[in-house]
Amino acid sequence: MEETESDDRITWPLIRAGLITCFGSILTHLSTTTVNIALDRLIVDLHSSLAQIQWVSTGYLLTLSLALPLTRWATARMGMKRLYIWCLGGFAVTSLLCGLAWSAESLIAFRMLQGVAGGLLAPMLQGMIAQLAGPRRMGRLMAMVGVPVLLSPLLGPVIGGVLVEYLSWRWLFAFATPIALLGIWFAWRYLPDTEARTPLRLDFVGLLLISPGMALATYAVAEFGHAGTVLAPMVIGPLLAGIALSTLFAAYASRKGETALLDLRLFSNPTFTAATMVTFLVAIGSFGGQLLLPLYYLQVGGFSPAHVGLLLIPQGVGMIAALPFTGRYSDRGDPALVCAIGILFYLVGTAPFMWLGQDPAYWMLGTGQFLRGVGIAAMTTPAMAVAYRHLAREAMPNASTVQNMVQRFGAPLGTALLAVMLQYRFVTEGAHDPVRTHALSTAFAQTFMLNFALALPIFVAAWVIYREHHRKK
Repeated sequence: MEETESDDRITWPLIRAGLITCFGSILTHLSTTTVNIALDRLIVDLHSSLAQIQWVSTGYLLTLSLALPLTRWATARMGMKRLYIWCLGGFAVTSLLCGLAWSAESLIAFRMLQGVAGGLLAPMLQGMIAQLAGPRRMGRLMAMVGVPVLLSPLLGPVIGGVLVEYLSWRWLFAFATPIALLGIWFAWRYLPDTEARTPLRLDFVGLLLISPGMALATYAVAEFGHAGTVLAPMVIGPLLAGIALSTLFAAYASRKGETALLDLRLFSNPTFTAATMVTFLVAIGSFGGQLLLPLYYLQVGGFSPAHVGLLLIPQGVGMIAALPFTGRYSDRGDPALVCAIGILFYLVGTAPFMWLGQDPAYWMLGTGQFLRGVGIAAMTTPAMAVAYRHLAREAMPNASTVQNMVQRFGAPLGTALLAVMLQYRFVTEGAHDPVRTHALSTAFAQTFMLNFALALPIFVAAWVIYREHHRKK
Protein backbone atom coordinates (compact mmCIF):
# COMPACT_ATOMS: atom_id res chain seq x y z
CA MET A 1 0.00 0.00 0.00
CA GLU A 2 2.93 2.31 0.58
CA GLU A 3 3.45 2.93 -3.08
CA THR A 4 -0.09 4.31 -3.45
CA GLU A 5 0.52 6.98 -0.81
CA SER A 6 3.29 8.78 -2.71
CA ASP A 7 0.92 10.39 -5.18
CA ASP A 8 -2.57 11.82 -5.42
CA ARG A 9 -4.29 8.89 -7.14
CA ILE A 10 -7.15 6.83 -5.75
CA THR A 11 -6.25 3.24 -6.68
CA TRP A 12 -8.37 0.09 -6.56
CA PRO A 13 -6.49 -1.42 -3.56
CA LEU A 14 -7.20 1.78 -1.66
CA ILE A 15 -10.90 1.74 -2.61
CA ARG A 16 -11.14 -1.95 -1.68
CA ALA A 17 -9.57 -1.32 1.73
CA GLY A 18 -11.98 1.57 2.30
CA LEU A 19 -15.00 -0.57 1.41
CA ILE A 20 -13.86 -3.32 3.77
CA THR A 21 -13.67 -0.89 6.67
CA CYS A 22 -17.31 0.01 6.01
CA PHE A 23 -18.49 -3.33 7.40
CA GLY A 24 -17.97 -2.29 11.00
CA SER A 25 -19.51 1.16 10.61
CA ILE A 26 -22.57 -0.23 8.81
CA LEU A 27 -23.09 -2.88 11.49
CA THR A 28 -22.97 -0.37 14.35
CA HIS A 29 -25.37 2.01 12.56
CA LEU A 30 -27.84 -0.77 11.71
CA SER A 31 -27.65 -2.20 15.20
CA THR A 32 -28.63 1.20 16.59
CA THR A 33 -31.49 1.96 14.17
CA THR A 34 -33.20 -1.40 13.58
CA VAL A 35 -34.06 -2.29 17.17
CA ASN A 36 -36.48 0.51 18.11
CA ILE A 37 -39.02 -0.69 15.58
CA ALA A 38 -39.33 -4.03 17.43
CA LEU A 39 -39.76 -2.78 21.00
CA ASP A 40 -43.50 -3.53 21.03
CA ARG A 41 -42.89 -7.09 19.83
CA LEU A 42 -40.12 -7.61 22.39
CA ILE A 43 -42.41 -6.50 25.22
CA VAL A 44 -44.95 -9.17 24.27
CA ASP A 45 -42.59 -12.04 23.38
CA LEU A 46 -40.29 -11.58 26.37
CA HIS A 47 -43.10 -10.74 28.87
CA SER A 48 -41.47 -7.44 29.71
CA SER A 49 -42.40 -3.78 30.18
CA LEU A 50 -41.40 -0.71 28.17
CA ALA A 51 -39.35 0.60 31.11
CA GLN A 52 -37.29 -2.60 31.10
CA ILE A 53 -37.11 -3.36 27.39
CA GLN A 54 -35.88 0.14 26.44
CA TRP A 55 -32.59 -0.95 28.03
CA VAL A 56 -32.06 -3.08 24.93
CA SER A 57 -31.25 0.22 23.21
CA THR A 58 -30.02 2.26 26.17
CA GLY A 59 -27.69 -0.46 27.48
CA TYR A 60 -26.09 -0.83 24.05
CA LEU A 61 -25.49 2.93 23.79
CA LEU A 62 -24.05 3.13 27.30
CA THR A 63 -21.50 0.32 26.86
CA LEU A 64 -20.65 1.70 23.43
CA SER A 65 -19.83 5.01 25.14
CA LEU A 66 -17.77 3.18 27.77
CA ALA A 67 -15.68 1.36 25.15
CA LEU A 68 -15.07 4.24 22.74
CA PRO A 69 -12.22 5.88 24.73
CA LEU A 70 -10.29 2.58 24.66
CA THR A 71 -9.81 2.74 20.90
CA ARG A 72 -6.50 4.61 20.92
CA TRP A 73 -4.95 2.25 23.49
CA ALA A 74 -6.30 -0.91 21.79
CA THR A 75 -5.09 0.28 18.37
CA ALA A 76 -1.61 0.97 19.73
CA ARG A 77 -1.46 -2.49 21.34
CA MET A 78 -2.89 -4.55 18.48
CA GLY A 79 -2.74 -2.46 15.33
CA MET A 80 -5.86 -1.42 13.44
CA LYS A 81 -6.19 -4.49 11.22
CA ARG A 82 -5.97 -7.02 14.04
CA LEU A 83 -8.24 -4.98 16.32
CA TYR A 84 -10.78 -4.60 13.51
CA ILE A 85 -10.90 -8.36 12.94
CA TRP A 86 -11.27 -9.12 16.65
CA CYS A 87 -14.05 -6.54 17.04
CA LEU A 88 -15.94 -7.92 14.04
CA GLY A 89 -15.63 -11.38 15.61
CA GLY A 90 -16.97 -10.07 18.90
CA PHE A 91 -19.85 -8.38 17.12
CA ALA A 92 -20.68 -11.59 15.23
CA VAL A 93 -20.78 -13.67 18.43
CA THR A 94 -22.78 -11.17 20.47
CA SER A 95 -25.26 -10.64 17.61
CA LEU A 96 -25.91 -14.38 17.51
CA LEU A 97 -26.32 -14.45 21.30
CA CYS A 98 -28.85 -11.59 21.10
CA GLY A 99 -30.83 -13.57 18.52
CA LEU A 100 -30.87 -16.58 20.87
CA ALA A 101 -31.87 -14.59 23.99
CA TRP A 102 -34.49 -16.32 26.16
CA SER A 103 -35.54 -13.38 28.35
CA ALA A 104 -35.43 -9.60 28.55
CA GLU A 105 -32.56 -9.80 31.05
CA SER A 106 -30.44 -12.03 28.80
CA LEU A 107 -31.12 -9.86 25.74
CA ILE A 108 -30.10 -6.70 27.62
CA ALA A 109 -26.91 -8.39 28.86
CA PHE A 110 -25.95 -9.59 25.38
CA ARG A 111 -26.71 -6.16 23.91
CA MET A 112 -24.40 -4.54 26.43
CA LEU A 113 -21.63 -6.93 25.39
CA GLN A 114 -22.39 -6.06 21.78
CA GLY A 115 -21.96 -2.40 22.67
CA VAL A 116 -18.37 -3.06 23.77
CA ALA A 117 -17.50 -4.47 20.34
CA GLY A 118 -19.48 -1.70 18.64
CA GLY A 119 -17.71 1.01 20.63
CA LEU A 120 -14.32 -0.15 19.38
CA LEU A 121 -15.59 -0.62 15.82
CA ALA A 122 -17.19 2.82 15.56
CA PRO A 123 -14.02 4.93 15.03
CA MET A 124 -12.33 2.40 12.74
CA LEU A 125 -13.67 3.72 9.43
CA GLN A 126 -12.28 7.22 9.77
CA GLY A 127 -9.04 6.11 11.44
CA MET A 128 -8.15 3.43 8.91
CA ILE A 129 -9.02 5.56 5.90
CA ALA A 130 -7.01 8.46 7.33
CA GLN A 131 -3.98 6.19 7.73
CA LEU A 132 -4.33 4.46 4.38
CA ALA A 133 -5.27 7.40 2.18
CA GLY A 134 -3.39 10.23 3.83
CA PRO A 135 -4.69 13.81 4.13
CA ARG A 136 -4.62 14.58 0.38
CA ARG A 137 -7.00 11.77 -0.59
CA MET A 138 -9.19 11.23 2.45
CA GLY A 139 -12.09 13.37 1.26
CA ARG A 140 -12.37 11.59 -2.08
CA LEU A 141 -12.01 8.13 -0.56
CA MET A 142 -14.61 8.89 2.13
CA ALA A 143 -16.95 10.07 -0.63
CA MET A 144 -16.45 6.82 -2.55
CA VAL A 145 -17.04 4.47 0.37
CA GLY A 146 -19.39 6.67 2.38
CA VAL A 147 -22.63 5.85 0.56
CA PRO A 148 -23.48 2.64 2.45
CA VAL A 149 -22.47 4.24 5.75
CA LEU A 150 -24.71 7.27 5.19
CA LEU A 151 -27.61 5.14 3.99
CA SER A 152 -27.48 2.60 6.81
CA PRO A 153 -29.30 4.86 9.36
CA LEU A 154 -32.02 5.51 6.78
CA LEU A 155 -32.35 1.87 5.74
CA GLY A 156 -32.21 0.53 9.30
CA PRO A 157 -35.90 1.07 10.12
CA VAL A 158 -36.93 -0.36 6.73
CA ILE A 159 -34.82 -3.49 7.20
CA GLY A 160 -36.00 -3.81 10.78
CA GLY A 161 -39.65 -3.52 9.77
CA VAL A 162 -39.33 -6.23 7.10
CA LEU A 163 -37.50 -8.65 9.43
CA VAL A 164 -39.98 -8.17 12.27
CA GLU A 165 -43.03 -8.35 10.01
CA TYR A 166 -42.09 -11.40 7.93
CA LEU A 167 -39.53 -13.32 10.05
CA SER A 168 -38.89 -12.64 13.75
CA TRP A 169 -37.36 -10.02 16.01
CA ARG A 170 -34.48 -12.47 16.53
CA TRP A 171 -33.31 -11.79 12.98
CA LEU A 172 -32.83 -8.11 13.87
CA PHE A 173 -29.71 -9.28 15.70
CA ALA A 174 -28.76 -12.56 14.04
CA PHE A 175 -28.60 -11.09 10.52
CA ALA A 176 -25.47 -9.15 11.57
CA THR A 177 -23.51 -12.38 12.21
CA PRO A 178 -22.97 -13.46 8.56
CA ILE A 179 -22.23 -9.85 7.57
CA ALA A 180 -19.57 -9.60 10.27
CA LEU A 181 -18.04 -12.96 9.28
CA LEU A 182 -17.87 -11.82 5.66
CA GLY A 183 -16.15 -8.64 6.81
CA ILE A 184 -13.60 -10.69 8.79
CA TRP A 185 -12.67 -12.72 5.72
CA PHE A 186 -12.25 -9.65 3.53
CA ALA A 187 -10.25 -7.83 6.22
CA TRP A 188 -7.91 -10.80 6.79
CA ARG A 189 -7.45 -11.29 3.04
CA TYR A 190 -7.13 -7.75 1.72
CA LEU A 191 -6.51 -5.15 4.43
CA PRO A 192 -2.87 -4.04 4.65
CA ASP A 193 -1.15 -4.28 8.02
CA THR A 194 -1.21 -1.04 10.00
CA GLU A 195 0.61 -2.20 13.09
CA ALA A 196 1.50 0.32 15.77
CA ARG A 197 5.19 0.85 16.49
CA THR A 198 4.89 2.15 20.08
CA PRO A 199 2.28 0.34 22.22
CA LEU A 200 0.78 2.45 25.01
CA ARG A 201 0.23 1.48 28.62
CA LEU A 202 -3.42 1.58 29.59
CA ASP A 203 -4.28 4.80 31.42
CA PHE A 204 -6.53 3.35 34.15
CA VAL A 205 -7.14 6.69 35.85
CA GLY A 206 -8.24 8.28 32.59
CA LEU A 207 -10.44 5.27 31.80
CA LEU A 208 -12.16 5.50 35.19
CA LEU A 209 -12.89 9.19 34.56
CA ILE A 210 -13.88 9.56 30.90
CA SER A 211 -15.74 6.29 30.22
CA PRO A 212 -18.26 6.63 33.10
CA GLY A 213 -18.41 10.38 32.40
CA MET A 214 -19.44 9.83 28.78
CA ALA A 215 -21.87 7.04 29.69
CA LEU A 216 -23.57 9.09 32.42
CA ALA A 217 -23.88 12.15 30.19
CA THR A 218 -25.32 10.04 27.34
CA TYR A 219 -27.80 8.42 29.73
CA ALA A 220 -28.86 11.81 31.11
CA VAL A 221 -29.47 13.18 27.61
CA ALA A 222 -31.52 10.11 26.67
CA GLU A 223 -33.61 10.45 29.85
CA PHE A 224 -34.05 14.18 29.12
CA GLY A 225 -35.82 13.21 25.91
CA HIS A 226 -38.29 11.11 27.94
CA ALA A 227 -38.69 13.32 31.01
CA GLY A 228 -38.93 16.65 29.17
CA THR A 229 -37.12 18.54 31.94
CA VAL A 230 -33.49 18.72 33.03
CA LEU A 231 -34.63 18.87 36.69
CA ALA A 232 -35.91 15.27 36.70
CA PRO A 233 -33.85 13.16 39.16
CA MET A 234 -32.83 10.66 36.47
CA VAL A 235 -31.53 13.56 34.35
CA ILE A 236 -29.90 16.08 36.66
CA GLY A 237 -28.01 13.52 38.80
CA PRO A 238 -26.30 11.58 35.97
CA LEU A 239 -25.76 14.82 34.02
CA LEU A 240 -23.90 16.56 36.85
CA ALA A 241 -21.89 13.41 37.58
CA GLY A 242 -21.00 13.04 33.89
CA ILE A 243 -19.94 16.67 33.60
CA ALA A 244 -17.85 16.42 36.78
CA LEU A 245 -16.04 13.26 35.65
CA SER A 246 -15.43 14.64 32.16
CA THR A 247 -14.07 17.89 33.60
CA LEU A 248 -11.73 15.98 35.90
CA PHE A 249 -10.54 13.94 32.94
CA ALA A 250 -9.86 17.08 30.90
CA ALA A 251 -7.71 18.52 33.72
CA TYR A 252 -5.96 15.17 34.24
CA ALA A 253 -5.31 14.53 30.52
CA SER A 254 -3.97 18.06 30.01
CA ARG A 255 -1.26 17.35 32.59
CA LYS A 256 -0.54 13.81 31.40
CA GLY A 257 -0.10 14.80 27.73
CA GLU A 258 0.45 12.18 25.04
CA THR A 259 0.30 9.22 27.46
CA ALA A 260 -3.30 10.02 28.47
CA LEU A 261 -6.08 7.73 27.30
CA LEU A 262 -7.13 10.57 24.95
CA ASP A 263 -4.53 13.14 23.95
CA LEU A 264 -6.43 16.43 24.26
CA ARG A 265 -3.57 18.37 22.69
CA LEU A 266 -5.43 17.75 19.43
CA PHE A 267 -7.63 20.70 20.36
CA SER A 268 -4.65 23.05 20.22
CA ASN A 269 -5.09 22.69 16.45
CA PRO A 270 -7.81 25.24 15.47
CA THR A 271 -8.67 23.36 12.29
CA PHE A 272 -9.27 20.10 14.15
CA THR A 273 -11.30 21.91 16.81
CA ALA A 274 -13.50 23.63 14.21
CA ALA A 275 -13.96 20.39 12.24
CA THR A 276 -14.96 18.58 15.44
CA MET A 277 -17.52 21.31 16.15
CA VAL A 278 -18.99 20.78 12.66
CA THR A 279 -19.23 17.02 13.36
CA PHE A 280 -21.02 17.72 16.66
CA LEU A 281 -23.53 20.20 15.23
CA VAL A 282 -24.26 18.09 12.13
CA ALA A 283 -24.95 15.09 14.42
CA ILE A 284 -27.39 17.19 16.45
CA GLY A 285 -29.25 18.43 13.38
CA SER A 286 -29.26 15.29 11.24
CA PHE A 287 -30.15 12.77 13.98
CA GLY A 288 -32.73 15.16 15.41
CA GLY A 289 -34.23 15.43 11.94
CA GLN A 290 -34.40 11.65 11.71
CA LEU A 291 -36.76 11.80 14.68
CA LEU A 292 -38.95 14.60 13.31
CA LEU A 293 -39.38 13.58 9.66
CA PRO A 294 -40.95 10.12 10.10
CA LEU A 295 -43.06 11.30 13.04
CA TYR A 296 -44.46 14.15 10.95
CA TYR A 297 -45.43 11.86 8.07
CA LEU A 298 -46.98 9.33 10.47
CA GLN A 299 -48.88 11.67 12.79
CA VAL A 300 -49.84 14.57 10.53
CA GLY A 301 -49.79 12.96 7.09
CA GLY A 302 -51.41 9.75 8.32
CA PHE A 303 -49.18 7.59 6.11
CA SER A 304 -48.41 3.93 6.80
CA PRO A 305 -44.90 2.95 8.00
CA ALA A 306 -44.08 1.44 4.59
CA HIS A 307 -45.17 4.65 2.84
CA VAL A 308 -43.14 6.74 5.26
CA GLY A 309 -40.04 4.73 4.33
CA LEU A 310 -40.57 5.73 0.70
CA LEU A 311 -41.15 9.38 1.62
CA LEU A 312 -37.78 9.48 3.42
CA ILE A 313 -35.83 8.31 0.35
CA PRO A 314 -35.08 11.81 -1.07
CA GLN A 315 -32.70 12.66 1.77
CA GLY A 316 -30.60 9.57 1.06
CA VAL A 317 -30.63 10.38 -2.65
CA GLY A 318 -29.36 13.88 -1.85
CA MET A 319 -26.48 12.45 0.17
CA ILE A 320 -25.47 10.10 -2.64
CA ALA A 321 -25.70 12.84 -5.27
CA ALA A 322 -23.47 15.20 -3.28
CA LEU A 323 -20.73 12.79 -2.19
CA PRO A 324 -18.63 12.69 -5.40
CA PHE A 325 -18.43 16.49 -5.56
CA THR A 326 -17.86 17.09 -1.85
CA GLY A 327 -15.06 14.52 -1.73
CA ARG A 328 -13.25 15.97 -4.74
CA TYR A 329 -13.48 19.60 -3.67
CA SER A 330 -12.64 18.83 -0.04
CA ASP A 331 -9.28 17.39 -1.14
CA ARG A 332 -8.41 19.70 -4.04
CA GLY A 333 -10.40 22.84 -3.31
CA ASP A 334 -11.45 24.78 -0.25
CA PRO A 335 -13.08 22.53 2.42
CA ALA A 336 -14.47 25.57 4.25
CA LEU A 337 -16.30 26.71 1.11
CA VAL A 338 -17.76 23.22 0.63
CA CYS A 339 -18.90 23.23 4.26
CA ALA A 340 -20.49 26.69 3.96
CA ILE A 341 -22.35 25.68 0.78
CA GLY A 342 -23.51 22.56 2.62
CA ILE A 343 -24.97 24.67 5.42
CA LEU A 344 -26.89 26.77 2.89
CA PHE A 345 -28.34 23.66 1.23
CA TYR A 346 -29.29 22.26 4.65
CA LEU A 347 -31.00 25.50 5.73
CA VAL A 348 -32.87 25.91 2.44
CA GLY A 349 -33.97 22.26 2.66
CA THR A 350 -35.20 22.73 6.23
CA ALA A 351 -37.15 25.93 5.45
CA PRO A 352 -40.26 24.23 3.91
CA PHE A 353 -40.78 22.29 7.15
CA MET A 354 -40.92 25.55 9.11
CA TRP A 355 -44.18 26.54 7.39
CA LEU A 356 -46.09 23.29 7.60
CA GLY A 357 -49.84 23.31 7.31
CA GLN A 358 -52.48 20.63 7.53
CA ASP A 359 -52.19 19.88 3.81
CA PRO A 360 -48.61 20.65 2.70
CA ALA A 361 -47.21 20.18 -0.79
CA TYR A 362 -45.40 16.89 -0.39
CA TRP A 363 -43.32 17.44 -3.51
CA MET A 364 -41.89 20.52 -1.78
CA LEU A 365 -41.13 18.53 1.38
CA GLY A 366 -39.43 15.88 -0.77
CA THR A 367 -37.33 18.57 -2.42
CA GLY A 368 -36.48 19.92 1.01
CA GLN A 369 -35.33 16.48 2.13
CA PHE A 370 -33.14 16.14 -0.96
CA LEU A 371 -31.49 19.50 -0.21
CA ARG A 372 -31.02 18.51 3.44
CA GLY A 373 -29.27 15.34 2.26
CA VAL A 374 -26.97 17.35 -0.01
CA GLY A 375 -26.20 19.68 2.87
CA ILE A 376 -25.44 16.90 5.36
CA ALA A 377 -23.01 15.24 2.93
CA ALA A 378 -21.41 18.58 2.04
CA MET A 379 -20.82 19.42 5.70
CA THR A 380 -19.71 15.97 6.88
CA THR A 381 -17.13 15.07 4.22
CA PRO A 382 -14.95 18.22 4.44
CA ALA A 383 -15.16 18.19 8.25
CA MET A 384 -13.80 14.63 8.36
CA ALA A 385 -11.16 15.31 5.71
CA VAL A 386 -9.88 18.56 7.18
CA ALA A 387 -9.81 17.17 10.73
CA TYR A 388 -6.93 14.86 9.75
CA ARG A 389 -5.17 17.11 7.25
CA HIS A 390 -2.49 18.51 9.55
CA LEU A 391 -2.15 15.57 11.96
CA ALA A 392 0.69 13.08 12.20
CA ARG A 393 -0.13 9.46 11.25
CA GLU A 394 0.20 8.23 14.83
CA ALA A 395 -2.38 10.81 16.00
CA MET A 396 -5.12 9.55 13.65
CA PRO A 397 -6.57 6.76 15.87
CA ASN A 398 -6.84 9.30 18.70
CA ALA A 399 -8.47 11.84 16.39
CA SER A 400 -11.01 9.32 15.06
CA THR A 401 -11.93 8.35 18.64
CA VAL A 402 -12.51 11.98 19.62
CA GLN A 403 -14.58 12.62 16.49
CA ASN A 404 -16.75 9.57 17.17
CA MET A 405 -17.23 10.45 20.83
CA VAL A 406 -18.41 13.91 19.82
CA GLN A 407 -20.75 12.47 17.20
CA ARG A 408 -22.11 9.81 19.56
CA PHE A 409 -22.95 12.48 22.12
CA GLY A 410 -24.38 14.93 19.58
CA ALA A 411 -26.82 12.37 18.15
CA PRO A 412 -28.83 11.70 21.35
CA LEU A 413 -28.53 15.35 22.35
CA GLY A 414 -30.14 16.49 19.09
CA THR A 415 -32.85 13.85 19.38
CA ALA A 416 -33.60 14.82 22.99
CA LEU A 417 -33.67 18.57 22.33
CA LEU A 418 -36.08 18.25 19.42
CA ALA A 419 -38.24 15.65 21.20
CA VAL A 420 -38.65 17.95 24.21
CA MET A 421 -39.34 20.95 21.97
CA LEU A 422 -41.97 18.99 20.01
CA GLN A 423 -43.65 17.80 23.20
CA TYR A 424 -43.66 21.31 24.69
CA ARG A 425 -45.04 22.97 21.55
CA PHE A 426 -47.73 20.34 21.10
CA VAL A 427 -48.93 20.83 24.68
CA THR A 428 -48.89 24.62 24.17
CA GLU A 429 -50.67 24.54 20.81
CA GLY A 430 -53.06 21.74 21.77
CA ALA A 431 -54.23 23.61 24.87
CA HIS A 432 -56.13 26.13 22.75
CA ASP A 433 -56.63 24.31 19.45
CA PRO A 434 -59.60 21.96 19.13
CA VAL A 435 -58.27 20.59 15.80
CA ARG A 436 -55.54 18.10 16.69
CA THR A 437 -54.01 17.95 13.20
CA HIS A 438 -53.51 21.71 13.09
CA ALA A 439 -51.92 21.64 16.56
CA LEU A 440 -49.57 18.85 15.47
CA SER A 441 -48.51 20.57 12.25
CA THR A 442 -47.86 23.84 14.11
CA ALA A 443 -45.82 22.03 16.77
CA PHE A 444 -43.72 20.30 14.11
CA ALA A 445 -43.17 23.56 12.23
CA GLN A 446 -41.91 25.34 15.35
CA THR A 447 -39.65 22.39 16.25
CA PHE A 448 -38.11 22.51 12.77
CA MET A 449 -37.31 26.17 13.49
CA LEU A 450 -35.10 24.95 16.34
CA ASN A 451 -33.56 22.39 13.97
CA PHE A 452 -32.81 25.31 11.60
CA ALA A 453 -31.29 27.47 14.36
CA LEU A 454 -29.01 24.69 15.67
CA ALA A 455 -27.20 24.61 12.31
CA LEU A 456 -26.32 28.31 12.23
CA PRO A 457 -23.18 28.06 14.46
CA ILE A 458 -21.62 25.84 11.78
CA PHE A 459 -20.94 29.07 9.85
CA VAL A 460 -18.55 30.10 12.64
CA ALA A 461 -16.70 26.77 12.49
CA ALA A 462 -16.51 27.02 8.67
CA TRP A 463 -14.98 30.51 8.98
CA VAL A 464 -12.27 29.14 11.32
CA ILE A 465 -11.54 26.33 8.85
CA TYR A 466 -11.36 28.91 6.03
CA ARG A 467 -8.99 31.15 8.00
CA GLU A 468 -6.64 28.31 8.93
CA HIS A 469 -6.74 26.77 5.45
CA HIS A 470 -5.63 30.00 3.79
CA ARG A 471 -3.15 30.88 6.51
CA LYS A 472 -1.27 27.62 5.99
CA LYS A 473 -1.19 27.89 2.19
